[in-house]
Amino acid sequence: MVENEGRGVKGEQGKKRGRRGESVYEPYRRRVEELLEEQEKLPVKQRYTAAKMYEVIREEGYGGCESRVRQEVGKWKHRGEYGEVYVPLSYEPGEDAQCDWVRRVGAYEIPV
Repeated sequence: MVENEGRGVKGEQGKKRGRRGESVYEPYRRRVEELLEEQEKLPVKQRYTAAKMYEVIREEGYGGCESRVRQEVGKWKHRGEYGEVYVPLSYEPGEDAQCDWVRRVGAYEIPV
């Protein structure tokens, strides 16, 4: 007997079942990556959309949803977009100084 209680699906012993196995998308991941690599060489107007890639792999036998393909294409497009955002600064003692100026008006502090 299988019951649906909240977020997890519980089996006969009341334990949550784990993942069922490989995703439907996994066998087609490499093909989508190949399409993305090919399109980087094309002019912008001639590149594939996620919907077109979905059509291509669907014709090759993919039975999953288009949103999964769009999700993976989005990850590909944004890979490496964010570089290092922290730049460590190091100064010798007395070489540099910082201070914040504040003007007090009553109980309020107003940065200058």
